[in-house]
Amino acid sequence: LADRLIVPERIEAADAIVVLAGGIEDSRTLSPASLQRTIQGIRLYRRGLAPTSVFSGGKAGQDVEEAEVMAALAAELGVPNTAIWVERRSNDTWTEAIEVARLARPKGVRRILLVTDRLHMKRARIAFERAGFEVLAASDLTKSSGARAPEARLLLMRQVLQEMFASLYYWLRERV
Repeated sequence: LADRLIVPERIEAADAIVVLAGGIEDSRTLSPASLQRTIQGIRLYRRGLAPTSVFSGGKAGQDVEEAEVMAALAAELGVPNTAIWVERRSNDTWTEAIEVARLARPKGVRRILLVTDRLHMKRARIAFERAGFEVLAASDLTKSSGARAPEARLLLMRQVLQEMFASLYYWLRERV
């Protein structure tokens, strides 16, 4: 099931790199998923694949926007502030797509390198395509969907089920 969710990477030049929120553990600590996504976004920027990096994610129950924490890390690691855009209003993938479109499309951004984890990419790509972007998949550093240990298999199944139910929710949301 996990393999059916995997979108092949397509890393090419784009108008912007869009890094999706992955969770924040406290007011200044990115979750491992968010940290991996941020690092991948910084790597893509340093490779010269886009002139702008968009970090996305609202407060999600914290006292600071996740996108602000990701953007601060990117700046600390050498991405110029002039190349960083921050989207602060979203609280899920669907609203990330809408809010990034509101921010970036008026500035001519049409083609994006989308950074998220491999299991989330299919659903995220659909949301961003519906928001009007051409999406190039640039998964984060988590490359394997295979899991050997029982705990890892349970976690993988949880992630797969989460993606399947979220995809169904988005599909139903469009029809209502």
